[in-house]
Amino acid sequence: MQPPWSIVRYREGLNLSSLHCHAVEEFPTANGPADYALFVGGKLLGILEAKKVRPTRPPKPGRRTSGEIIGTNQEHKNMSEPGKETRVKAFVDWCQNHKLVSVIIIIGLMVIALAQFTEALDTINKFFKPDKPAVATSPRPTAAEETALYNEAQFRIKQVDEVLQTAISQGKQCLAHQKAKGSIPGADIRDYLTSAQVVRVASELGGIYRNPGLENDTVQIGSSGYGLRQLPEKSGCKDGKFKERNLCDIARDYSNLQNQKSDMSCPPDVRRALEDLKGKAQFTQTATLDDWFKRHQAQGIYKAKYRDAYKVYEMQVDDYGDEIAAMDAWVHAVQESWSRVKTSKAIALFISQ
Repeated sequence: MQPPWSIVRYREGLNLSSLHCHAVEEFPTANGPADYALFVGGKLLGILEAKKVRPTRPPKPGRRTSGEIIGTNQEHKNMSEPGKETRVKAFVDWCQNHKLVSVIIIIGLMVIALAQFTEALDTINKFFKPDKPAVATSPRPTAAEETALYNEAQFRIKQVDEVLQTAISQGKQCLAHQKAKGSIPGADIRDYLTSAQVVRVASELGGIYRNPGLENDTVQIGSSGYGLRQLPEKSGCKDGKFKERNLCDIARDYSNLQNQKSDMSCPPDVRRALEDLKGKAQFTQTATLDDWFKRHQAQGIYKAKYRDAYKVYEMQVDDYGDEIAAMDAWVHAVQESWSRVKTSKAIALFISQ
């Protein structure tokens, strides 16, 4: 189907090259404004005059009458000369010889008339049936909001990943020493126990199953308290505006933005996985830490063995293999539970491929 013709009035600066199926009113010519100039594909198709001119001598052979639709400026000059047949009659003759274009013009005029009629009906309808007050709607969230949520989730996930990988690596190193030599360097034990405790801190203050920890929040492990300074990023959130949302809240809000929903509940699979992680992340190896504290302080039964505080760090410890194995089992249990969180549908969206 051909597009309808549109009527526009000529004005200074009108971009003629952009016109397609347009009739330009009052188009300037050498003999004054023409009634209509027809443009197709940015080119002048011809001039249409609806008024008569005084007949003079007949046109010279080979030249078109002044009412013909012409496609060049030179022909336009010829047609605008007075003394030729009426332009209306010439236009009718031209239409008979160019039926396809004639049909397009007629259809265009009918469409314009129909549009004007429809507009009139709308005006009448609005008069008798006034529009209802518009209902305010929330603006569509921007891509920037989605990006901020995505970056926030990735920040928290990567921080937990980092502390878990550090603890697992150091535990593996301690167990390898125990298997190969029957003892473990005291400094390696110290580093492993510290990294294992940071796993607990990251899960509790890192904004995973609860809101991110605040500056003065601490996690009590045995007789000691640990805060945000223990975490790699020294913070439980990337952007402070998300400090009152846990990881489940972040996943829910991100999904709502993407799907244009307003669900206020946490995705069930994420909620179950986080509840499991919360249980697994509770530190149960306090007896191991109490024993290690006595060793590095050379207290009680370890006074004779290590003599002075911190001397254990310089020695090979041959009676701590079971404690390290128990700590390693706890770290791996947390890691497995964390893996289930990351594979839940809503959280997997934030995992970099």
